[in-house]
Amino acid sequence: MSDLEYEHLENKQSLADRHDATIAIAAFATASGGTVRFGISPEGRRIGIQLGRTSLEELANYIRQNTDPHQFPSISVEESENSAVVSVHVRESPIKPVWAFGKPFKRVGRTNQSI
Repeated sequence: MSDLEYEHLENKQSLADRHDATIAIAAFATASGGTVRFGISPEGRRIGIQLGRTSLEELANYIRQNTDPHQFPSISVEESENSAVVSVHVRESPIKPVWAFGKPFKRVGRTNQSI
């Protein structure tokens, strides 16, 4: 993977990582957009996750409630027999910086920097 892909892509193993994912969403929105994928190991290997009936709605609400200005990312699901990969894509925000949990963030390379 090139640095450019890292700058616009972050992998999370499970939906339990939603706090860090929300920070990444804010950082991406402050920069030039990006995608967080759940069900992918840090090395980029598909491990999949199990989705509950309201998992996607809860994730969308969590991101909206904990970002300022509120972010409304696009959420898509790629399913296999036993598991799913959830991709959460956010575009660059016209209002910057975007805050998460009371701090402004920006994506710099592979990192989410508090600014």
